[in-house]
Amino acid sequence: MKSAAYNLINAYLKKGKEGLKSEMIAQCRNDIERASREFVNNTPNPSGFHYVFFEKNCQEMGFADLKKLIPGKQFSQEKEHIIPINLLELDNEIEIQKLGFEDKKDLENYIDTYGNLISLEKPLNSKASDKDLYGKDEIYKSSEIPFNRRFNVKGFNKKALITRNDAMREWLINTFFKDFAAH
Repeated sequence: MKSAAYNLINAYLKKGKEGLKSEMIAQCRNDIERASREFVNNTPNPSGFHYVFFEKNCQEMGFADLKKLIPGKQFSQEKEHIIPINLLELDNEIEIQKLGFEDKKDLENYIDTYGNLISLEKPLNSKASDKDLYGKDEIYKSSEIPFNRRFNVKGFNKKALITRNDAMREWLINTFFKDFAAH
């Protein structure tokens, strides 16, 4: 933090008000890119994940649709791993490689990234737990969330996961944080 403050003071002393403004904008963009990368690579607490998931993927849902997700006055969404965590425990290299990963270590690097997660209703998440992609397909289709019903889980693999990570990172930078990175 001290170096950031020093850089801002130094920019002001060397380049004046415009230099300070440019330095602040550049620093803000760097912070947004770093925060976006960190969010995608290590998706944070559930409430932050669900908020961003709904903001990006569920714009077409109206109030009545969202109310359906709160049975008994309690939000019941959970983070669902599309490629199940138990694939790591089973240590099945053939299945891991079928999904486009080199090995178990490669899968470990991606298992908790945004690209491998969706927001799913708790009862459905319990049913989907540890199922393969084909088993999850029918469960996702019964979700109240249109994004989940449309999601192509049968065609999901490392490439699709990376594409989702990249798309989320770009969306965070260009849409979610756009007001902070403008100019």
